[in-house]
Amino acid sequence: MPFPGATSSTFWPLRRSTASQRVSLRLGYAHEEQQLLARRGEPTPHLRYRLTREAWQRNRFEGIEIHNLEPCLALLGAA
Repeated sequence: MPFPGATSSTFWPLRRSTASQRVSLRLGYAHEEQQLLARRGEPTPHLRYRLTREAWQRNRFEGIEIHNLEPCLALLGAA
């Protein structure tokens, strides 16, 4: 995982967002459930995907670097 101590990451794309879902599956995310969530005040189907630390380790891509992350850490709850 990109953040030390993280055990998993979740992602909630719209059900119709197939491109995002394919990328997430390639990265190692697994589909967990579907829920109706409010989007612009309307119930909209979203899918939940989870990436565990183990899946992250199995599917890591070498050579990826994150630049200028420090200013964002507080927004991510990691500061």
